[in-house]
Amino acid sequence: MGLAEVGWSPQDVVKALHSTAVIYEALYRVRRIGFYRVMREIVRMGVRRRTATLAKLKLVSKLDEGDVIGLRLDYYIHLMKLRLATVYIGKTLDCEKLPQVVPFLRSCINLIPMGTLLTLYYPESAKRERLEDSGVKYTVFYERVFREPDLKNYASAIAENPSALFAPRALENHLLREMKRLEDTGGRELEEEILGEGIKARVDNKDLAVIKVAELNPLTTKSFDVELGVRGDILKKHVEHAEKLLRGIRVRRIRGVTDGARLALFLFISGKDLPQLLRLVKSLLRYPTVSSATVSEDRTEVLIQILTPADIEIIKDVGRTLRGVAASYGLELTEFYIGDMDTLKNYTVPFIREREYSPLRKGWLVRALTTAIKYIKKG
Repeated sequence: MGLAEVGWSPQDVVKALHSTAVIYEALYRVRRIGFYRVMREIVRMGVRRRTATLAKLKLVSKLDEGDVIGLRLDYYIHLMKLRLATVYIGKTLDCEKLPQVVPFLRSCINLIPMGTLLTLYYPESAKRERLEDSGVKYTVFYERVFREPDLKNYASAIAENPSALFAPRALENHLLREMKRLEDTGGRELEEEILGEGIKARVDNKDLAVIKVAELNPLTTKSFDVELGVRGDILKKHVEHAEKLLRGIRVRRIRGVTDGARLALFLFISGKDLPQLLRLVKSLLRYPTVSSATVSEDRTEVLIQILTPADIEIIKDVGRTLRGVAASYGLELTEFYIGDMDTLKNYTVPFIREREYSPLRKGWLVRALTTAIKYIKKG
């Protein structure tokens, strides 16, 4: 049930978004899992006194429960010895059935007029030819980063007139303003934030299991030891390991924006100037209609996902806008796809078939990969 159905007006939502903006930014910075652990860390940082922090964290949870904002953990895939394979297939697959045979599926969306775009987890140790031999058009490997919208600047539009956010001129103005703001931000700083450079973390299957439990509910009050069947004293160190993998807590969806978007644009932007590429990624992720950005393994290309209504003129204008802005910074928009949001399915860390592909067993990912390849070949 949305907040409007329980008596929240757009003005209430605006106030709530403004009120939670500082807390949300803190959630991104502190990289902690669990309601009370996040609260203690924010209090320790001195963001708010304890009672005010508790009230605001509860408000964030209420926004999540009311489906106004959905939060998720955002973490460094490469620290888990994984890559993301973005795979285009020139036929329409059933995204509802795929999880039954592709346990490490990250997302699936059907393209217009025909095709499917899959995002799969892929182990670093696996031979890439095994995926390329399945007959897909191409495969590119990415690190994905989710949106971190500027809630303070866009709260009114999100609550009162989200359709205004789809205007290409609004996106262009935002990008030019953000790129100017970031022009003095060094490439090394951007690499550390976006790509996790310099971060070292121990990772095992129990760490990944912790992330799976908490990913779509980062403010969870669940008892992980009960959920996972692992003793609390043993689990504590695995929670600490998992938190080293986190970029922070980011926004998964924003009601109003996602309600008005029936299509998704997937745009590939390339360039050899990595700092400029990362500045563009950072700028785009702060805009509410941008869902995610994925950075190529060779760091010369990004895949941007932008939400849009089913309006061909807006779609063309967004493409022209991104092409122009990218060109002005020495980058190039090389290609794009249109996805049908009604078919989009997102999945958590790929432990879907627990009995066969348990995160607590060795070799689960290689077995999952083999099953997925067989299915894609059959079509």
